[in-house]
Amino acid sequence: MNLVEVGTRLGLAMFSWEKAVGGRAMFGEVLGVLVHDGRFPRIPGDAGNASTYPFTTRLKVVRGLDPGKAPELYSRKDPVTLQKCIQAAQELESEGVRAITTVCGFALMIQDELQDAVNIPVFTSSLLQLPIAYRTLKKGQKIGIITANSMLLTKDFLSRAGMEPKVVDVVVVAGLEKEPRVIPPGTPPNVSYPRKEEERIVRIANKLVSDNPEVGAIFFECHNLPPYAAAVQEATGLPVFDVMSLVKMVIQTVDQRRYTGIM
Repeated sequence: MNLVEVGTRLGLAMFSWEKAVGGRAMFGEVLGVLVHDGRFPRIPGDAGNASTYPFTTRLKVVRGLDPGKAPELYSRKDPVTLQKCIQAAQELESEGVRAITTVCGFALMIQDELQDAVNIPVFTSSLLQLPIAYRTLKKGQKIGIITANSMLLTKDFLSRAGMEPKVVDVVVVAGLEKEPRVIPPGTPPNVSYPRKEEERIVRIANKLVSDNPEVGAIFFECHNLPPYAAAVQEATGLPVFDVMSLVKMVIQTVDQRRYTGIM
């Protein structure tokens, strides 16, 4: 039995030397992430923290793209921002990643442009899962979205996620901008900050469900929010969709592993 056969039996992803191809400096990074050029702490679970992902990941900073301005720049398809993101995506592809995501759900506005610029899957926003979530609801239920900016979450924007007009009508939105951060932006890091932010996000989710008892699933538009998904689910008892649930699904399609077991 050779090494590949042993690895297959153990459920390991093995490679064949005959299929090894060079041409770049680095190998084995399955996911690429377009990251804003910010300096705030990105805790584990945030889309901009490499340790968030259960597989090898390459982060690519889009130089000059301010995190605070990014949602608005995406929404109006700022030409300079778009070109920078396309260049960064093409660099990630040339460096060997198999799929690309972003750190902002509002990057959905440039999904088509990024996808057309590369030859690997691009999934810019957690909101691309909206049609799937809709199919999990029974008649009369709604989808609750927690977003960084409710003013930008228009029907036209949601339609870009593949939502039909009738589906858009089942969406209710809670904007984070309507409840001030417990910790003001720019404040020096402190170990208590994630706990305080979790309390804020859970409070917003609870109010969303209380105001809209027909909500049957919760979405995080913001890709900073996955660290709080478990707490929101514990508080509401509802399915929670975020960028990480999307990432895991997409990566399985580009990095399938053989099944092992007994018969």
